[in-house]
Amino acid sequence: MDLVRLVVATQDYAVPLLFGVSLLSRAGAPLPAAPLLVLMGGLVAGTSGRAIALVLASTIGGAMGDMIWYWAGQRLGRRVLSVVCKVSLSADVCVRQSETLFVRWGAFSLFAAKFVPGLGAVAPPLAGALGWRWATFARWNLAASLIWSAAYLVLGMLFQKQVTHVIDVMIDLGHYAVWLVGAFLVAYVAQRFYRRHQAAVAARMRRITVDELKAALASTKPPLLIDVRSPEGRMLDPRAIPGAVNISLKQIKEYAARLESDQTVVLYCACPNDASAVAAAAMLHGHGHQGAVPLLGGLEAWYEAEVAVEALLEDADERLANHTPPTIIPAAQ
Repeated sequence: MDLVRLVVATQDYAVPLLFGVSLLSRAGAPLPAAPLLVLMGGLVAGTSGRAIALVLASTIGGAMGDMIWYWAGQRLGRRVLSVVCKVSLSADVCVRQSETLFVRWGAFSLFAAKFVPGLGAVAPPLAGALGWRWATFARWNLAASLIWSAAYLVLGMLFQKQVTHVIDVMIDLGHYAVWLVGAFLVAYVAQRFYRRHQAAVAARMRRITVDELKAALASTKPPLLIDVRSPEGRMLDPRAIPGAVNISLKQIKEYAARLESDQTVVLYCACPNDASAVAAAAMLHGHGHQGAVPLLGGLEAWYEAEVAVEALLEDADERLANHTPPTIIPAAQ
């Protein structure tokens, strides 16, 4: 039976299979690394040498996958989190939770991130974006990967009877088991697409650009500018747009009643797809403040525009300083 051969092949090629799945899953592929570890633990229970090899394969593969995102975060900064957002639909929530963990626990936060859904995808690029040293991240992440791999493998070993029973049932079902797994995968993918569609609809909210914001701030009736980042987020990145008021996303509803209904409010964050600012604007819309709009690109867009202007001015100053005026030859008398 095909399913029997599949189980045998899983046992024969367990080490390279687990290494590859761990590497690809940590790099962003939707592969079930944790369930595979539990399955392997149930299959190799009682053979300590094989268990150690599996833990090492999963640890090294997972750590290598995390390192890819760490380097991406180091090179691209917080912009890489927009890519992570496409992998994790709750990335903005995960970013805020990771920021809280990083402030409170430092390097120990990598251990918690391994076991909390969503945080594991965000923590490595966020660590790179925040400027963690390569050696520090590699050391702590390797230790966290080791504990994560060992925990799931031991879980499978402890529940060996249950794991083997599930495998026996699947073998008895034969091709029906394949259809059952296929139906589950189709339902899972359909749910993901539905949630992604909902997120895309929510993200279509009208936004204000940096240039439009600057013009509005220079007008006779400037908008109220609100920084909706969490206190931990502001601690990790102390930059802010001048004149902004600090009201985190959790506090928006509390402050909504204090705002004038016809007041223009611009909200910004430093998160993927302006998600926190969009959520805050939606809350204000629900309280009758239709003039609330998120800033397109958030804090990063503001500072990128400022850097571009400064570079342009420096280039102009340099050209003027190096400019040699032409020699004027007096006309012949």
